[in-house]
Amino acid sequence: MTRCWANPWSIAEPRALARFVPIAPPFIGIPSTNIGPYEKAKWLYEKFSEKHWDYATELWSPDSPTQYIRHPDQIARDRQGTCVDLALYYCAACREAKVLSWLVVLEGHVLVMLCVVYSWDEYNRNVNGRGGDRDLFNDGQLTDITEVRRRLEEKRFIAVECTGFAVVGGGNEPAYGNPKRNEQGLLSFNDALDCAKKLLCADSQETPRFRAAIDLAVAFEDHMIQEEE
Repeated sequence: MTRCWANPWSIAEPRALARFVPIAPPFIGIPSTNIGPYEKAKWLYEKFSEKHWDYATELWSPDSPTQYIRHPDQIARDRQGTCVDLALYYCAACREAKVLSWLVVLEGHVLVMLCVVYSWDEYNRNVNGRGGDRDLFNDGQLTDITEVRRRLEEKRFIAVECTGFAVVGGGNEPAYGNPKRNEQGLLSFNDALDCAKKLLCADSQETPRFRAAIDLAVAFEDHMIQEEE
């Protein structure tokens, strides 16, 4: 039986997704403290890729106003997860590694953005543009796609397609994040970055509509978001 969080996520409320980032996720590993945020993000991505979990879709329907989300314990046990499940687990691991993350909610899809110029512990300091970044989230979420794109173009943030570290094949292909997969059905870290950036920066009817980004450090530290039970 699939173990989900007790309450589903209301898809109409992107900022509520932060509640599903576990405080103490099942252990993936902690990268060296002697490397920077980019190297930590890559190290964690590759650790997730080694799990060879399957990409899953069955907990989500575009016609439903809510979505049940797998707890990371169940992702590890069932060895599968949706784009939302995987993005939340990856964010939790990044938080453990002190890498500051944004959840990026698109229409029917979720990505992750990671800061590569300051850490989670520096969320409340005015270093490397952090003050301006933090101020974008006074209302709890960012809805201006131009601000997201600016940070990617400035290379202060990277975007990660988290379905890239899940195995795709046999008819379970995601609507997005499916190019350049290797013979194991996985995306390399670099390809996962390229795929996510294209989804966020391309003006095309074929890409999903941007809805909101949530800075998880602001959500937890400033807005006192509580983890779901």
